[in-house]
Amino acid sequence: MACIIPIYEMKIEVAPTRHDDLNKVSVYQAELARIPAQWLESFYHSLSTEERSRANRFVKREDRVGHVITYGLLRLILSHHCQLQPKEIQIHRSAWGRPYITKRDIHFNLSHTKKLLVIAIAHHEIGIDIEYVDTKFALQEVIELVLTKAEQCALAHTPIDKQQEKFFEYWTAKEAVLKLMGTGFRRDPKTFQIIDGQVHLSGMDNQVRIVLTPLRLTKRHFTGYVAYTHRGSQVPIVYKVIHDSGTLEKVGCISEFVTSLGAEIMSA
Repeated sequence: MACIIPIYEMKIEVAPTRHDDLNKVSVYQAELARIPAQWLESFYHSLSTEERSRANRFVKREDRVGHVITYGLLRLILSHHCQLQPKEIQIHRSAWGRPYITKRDIHFNLSHTKKLLVIAIAHHEIGIDIEYVDTKFALQEVIELVLTKAEQCALAHTPIDKQQEKFFEYWTAKEAVLKLMGTGFRRDPKTFQIIDGQVHLSGMDNQVRIVLTPLRLTKRHFTGYVAYTHRGSQVPIVYKVIHDSGTLEKVGCISEFVTSLGAEIMSA
């Protein structure tokens, strides 16, 4: 039986965690511009004191609203997986700045750019990153800082009209791995390399591998990857799209998260 958790004027229907949830990665996507304005107050009140302070430090209203939506949605989603009120979720930060919760069997990571937000939830360490494929980005200024010689060679052999997209695929794949490690770009991205979608990292347990999976995103001109460690075969990626239309959203053939305008968020 699903339980209704009231959050101020919002209600959230939370389905009990199923056993098969343990062996998958859930990737939630949200276009921030499509989040109903009437959810903002509820999101704001669900934030911690520190998160509210951070929101209030932004000069631009757009940035304040984006911060509130990002962490409001994060708490909302974590409440679904942890069976807690969003305000009860205690989000901490590591020495490297990585957010985490103390519930050991729930891991998450998030990324946002150009008003597109993705949040990955799993029962093992995970990293996720997305970027807008900027066709005007000056690749030559950063290629040697990010890519190994083998990766630079692979990029050079990519057709000219595909090189920008290929570079951002490398960038997001590398950042997803670095976020999985908990360091972000504080670690040199050239200390490992990605060849044919496989992560090559010296000194790693041969029975544990880093799995990289390209994301299916709802917006064009974006690319991204999710990275996780796993023993054995890959686990399925389940995509869940948060939006304001109150209809069932699908990505490919995967049925997804449903939101009812300003009223309930229900697990499909």
